[in-house]
Amino acid sequence: ANSWRAILAVTSVPFLIGVAQVVFERSGWTALSTGLIFLLALALVATKRDGLGIPLRLMAAAVLVPSLAVVAVCLGAQLLVGSGSPVVLPVIALIVALVLPSGRLIRAALVPRIGERDAALARIAVEASTLLTAGIAVMLALVRDAAGLSTTLLVLVLLGVGGAATSVWGGRRYGWWLAASAATGALWCVWGIAGVELVEPYLVPPALGAALVGGLLTARGARGLPLYAVGLFAAVVPLLVLAAVAGPSARTVALVAASWLFLVLGALLGRGDAESAGSRRSLSPVTLAIAVVAGAAGAVEGVRLGTGLDAAPAGMPLVVACLAIGVTGAVPAALAARALRAGSTSDSRVARTRWLYAPAFTYVAVAAWPAIQRDWFTIWTMWGLMVGLLVALVASALSGLRGRRWMPPVWFLFGLAFVTAVVAWSPRDLRVEWFSLPLGTALLLAGVLAMRIGARGDAERGALTWASWEAWPAGWKGSWAVLGPGIVVMLSASVAATFTDPLTWRAILVIVLALAAILVGASGRFAAPFLIGIVVLPIENAIAFLVQIGHGIESMPWWITLAVVGAVLLIIAVTYERRAGEESGIAARLRDLT
Repeated sequence: ANSWRAILAVTSVPFLIGVAQVVFERSGWTALSTGLIFLLALALVATKRDGLGIPLRLMAAAVLVPSLAVVAVCLGAQLLVGSGSPVVLPVIALIVALVLPSGRLIRAALVPRIGERDAALARIAVEASTLLTAGIAVMLALVRDAAGLSTTLLVLVLLGVGGAATSVWGGRRYGWWLAASAATGALWCVWGIAGVELVEPYLVPPALGAALVGGLLTARGARGLPLYAVGLFAAVVPLLVLAAVAGPSARTVALVAASWLFLVLGALLGRGDAESAGSRRSLSPVTLAIAVVAGAAGAVEGVRLGTGLDAAPAGMPLVVACLAIGVTGAVPAALAARALRAGSTSDSRVARTRWLYAPAFTYVAVAAWPAIQRDWFTIWTMWGLMVGLLVALVASALSGLRGRRWMPPVWFLFGLAFVTAVVAWSPRDLRVEWFSLPLGTALLLAGVLAMRIGARGDAERGALTWASWEAWPAGWKGSWAVLGPGIVVMLSASVAATFTDPLTWRAILVIVLALAAILVGASGRFAAPFLIGIVVLPIENAIAFLVQIGHGIESMPWWITLAVVGAVLLIIAVTYERRAGEESGIAARLRDLT
């Protein structure tokens, strides 16, 4: 056995030299020597001789198909005039297509000679080297100019047929993946030959084909849901990114239409009870989720229209066009979210989450933001959008307090409304109070509802966990937690604006709001409004004197306001002192506030 291994090692030297020579020079002599090596490797695979060893047998099995490929290449160079790639590469693909499905036959033929274990390992080695040969053939078909797309198409068709046959007759599941990849490449070659430059013909058919196969497998009870999901997302997400980067409008409109189509398909798949519908009901959540994702195309097109990347429709205000296309994508997203929630069990994560409707709100807001212009119609439309988001904010707080937590969190809706307010205020044609007062009022109303209806949950005061932030104002206790944010938002913008844009009515407004907060805090024993009002009064007074009374702030109305405020505070102090008695100090009274 040792002498035999030595002879084989010496024999491998001219073989390796011949293989290396194929890269630089191909001739009939190389084909002859490689053909002899093929016969030697075949003999080593099938021999019964003792002492051969598994490594050597596997090495010989791995050499078989590559040897035939080298022989084909060298004979093509010897016999054909010009480049042999258009003939040789399809021949190699044909060899691969014949060998891969023959795995069971190869194993059955080797079992009587070398045993079950060695035959199974030899089959694996043959298949692995055959797949490597197929990859090299495809690579050569793509990089060699003499081959061209026509040759590549023929190679891929042969490999696809061989892959399908491998799964049907060879019992290898990877054959379907090989067939699908080859079919996709063949389709791309057809589009390339036809001169098609759009991305959709290259991407959508393979992706939807994968989704169709995954759906059929799932309907039959097999594990095809991951393939179905990957296929749908591959058909939508790349096009969504491409639409955002390059347009055109037709692509985003098609994606919005696809969102409606997926919504209808998801609703149909979810119909029927679990027993009658079977496994296909599991396809419904994925389909509805892709409907939500595809709805983002409305926001994408709104941004492109607002920034001037796409032409806006003639005869329609820009902000209306952006809002319209945003709503067109948001409506199927909202309906899909509703269907997802309705089709889930009460104890599932989908039923408990508050984020299903967040994409729909986001799509509308993001679509409108870039459309801001310095004209009153656009500004008031944006202001109306902010008010609509604030109404949704209050509704979200109310539903959360009543235990029906299906709308997005309050802080998320407030963030959208705040950005919308900043965008609408950016032309500086409206004073900041047009935005800060509604924002603060909405937060304050949410807090008042929490105090009236009652906090739900066991969240302790000041426990700033993600869950408590998501549930606010439900589960929060104390005026600082539920009333403080609204009061701060309502007052802070006007206090800052008094310094940059001093106006008499603004300074008086801040003083009046601070006084109202003090009165509410004192009467209701709430710490947040009382202390915030106490702090804001001197700060606003100092700012007013800093910007100089009489320059932007009229002296007489200002002093009258201060006198009235002082009188009211004096009355409050005297009344509270008589009520509380002299036995309690100021610190004890402050501690009584909640």
